[in-house]
Amino acid sequence: MRSWVPAVLALMAAAPAAAGPWPRGEGQGFVSLSSLIATGRDSLAAPLGDMRFQGSLFAEYGLDADWTVGIDASHGRGFGEDETTGLLFLRRLVGRFAGGHLLGAEFGLGWRQHSLDGGGMRLRAGLSWGRGFESAWGGGWMSLDATGEWRQPGEMVWKADLTLGLRPRDDLMLIGQLQNGHYPGAGAIVKLAPSVVWQWSDAAHLQLGLSLALFGDDEVGVKIAQWFAF
Repeated sequence: MRSWVPAVLALMAAAPAAAGPWPRGEGQGFVSLSSLIATGRDSLAAPLGDMRFQGSLFAEYGLDADWTVGIDASHGRGFGEDETTGLLFLRRLVGRFAGGHLLGAEFGLGWRQHSLDGGGMRLRAGLSWGRGFESAWGGGWMSLDATGEWRQPGEMVWKADLTLGLRPRDDLMLIGQLQNGHYPGAGAIVKLAPSVVWQWSDAAHLQLGLSLALFGDDEVGVKIAQWFAF
């Protein structure tokens, strides 16, 4: 497996819940700032239709070869709701297996404030599997991230995100993600989130992507993110 593959995998902060099992690396840091604008499919033809806006911050730092600490925070408004979230997490690489398979575990503690239900404490635990591979189109990776989150006063949110990425050029990454979630009061929601990531300097990447609901919702959105590694 090429030496750049673990670094690429650790950069896949396309979504707050999908960092994969790869540790950041001792003394290495990463920050992602992203914005999402979304609306329902029925509102696409109406320029002044309902819109949802969300800004997110994801940051992590490698404590040693196996442990990574990070922050996952966001603020969103639209469709008659406002929500602010923040979570501090620890992720650990717990297993390396034959064939390049890796397994990681994560635990997070945070807070959620919502305009409708008031919000409260959040506790999140998760497992991640991933591996790198080589292909005719360049090096790539795949991962599966599964989390369960308890939200005060006693609701559960379940998520499972499947990610596939390719790096056809040194400065270009193509990422496809299938996002699955089960939310209180909303049931199951499945979304497709493809994106293109361009490396424009040694330490910075620009990500442009889409969010397309396939089941349980009709939302479509456009996302832009700036990544910084240090």
